[in-house]
Amino acid sequence: MTDGYVSVVTGPSADDDPLTLAFVRDHHLRCANGTAEDDYVESLMAASRQAFEDFTGRALLPQTLTLSLERFPRGACAIVLPRPPLIEVTSITYVDDDGVTQTLDTSSYIVSRPTGPRARYGWITPAYNETWPSTRVQPGAVTVTYRAGYPSTGSPATVDVPEPITHGRLLVIGELYKQRSESVHAYNQNPALIRARSLWQPYRVF
Repeated sequence: MTDGYVSVVTGPSADDDPLTLAFVRDHHLRCANGTAEDDYVESLMAASRQAFEDFTGRALLPQTLTLSLERFPRGACAIVLPRPPLIEVTSITYVDDDGVTQTLDTSSYIVSRPTGPRARYGWITPAYNETWPSTRVQPGAVTVTYRAGYPSTGSPATVDVPEPITHGRLLVIGELYKQRSESVHAYNQNPALIRARSLWQPYRVF
C-alpha cells in the first residue's frame, strides 16, 4: 500500500445512516424512557460506526478523505487509497519543484474503483504514456482528495450497507446500551462483541 497519512475532511452524516434513531430506539433497544435518551442512543450509533471502521479498515457511510504523501510513487506505480469502498477521486494536488501547488489534470491519470460489498482498495495510475510529475521534497507534497464509503442507491437514495454490517452494529449498540460500565466479561470474551466481529470479519481489508 502507498505510505501516507489519511485525514477526514468531511465526516459521515447521520442522515445517510440506514439505521435510524427511531428504529434503534423503538424496535431494537425498546427504550422504556421513550425519547428521553435520544442523544445517548445517537452517540451509541456513532460509536458502532466507528467500531466497524476501526475493525475493518473501511469507510462505512460516505465521507470525504485526504491522503497526504511525501511524493508520487516511482514511474507508473499506483497510488493506493485506504478505507474502501472508493466512491470517487475529487482532486490530486502537488507542490512542484518551484514550491507552487498544482492540480493534476484528470486526463493524466486513471482511477480504478473496485465495487461490491467487499470491494478492495481503489487505486490511481498514470494514464497511457504518462508518468507522475516530480515534486518538491517535503511532507504532504502530494494530496489526494477522495470520497469513500458504501454508495447510495435507489430513489430516494439510501446508503446500501450489507446486512451483516448492520446486524453487527446492532449487537454493539445493544451491548453498550445495556452495559454502561465495565462488563463482567473481558473485552475479548464478550459474546456480543465477538459475534459482531465475526459478522464484520469478511469485510476486513488490513
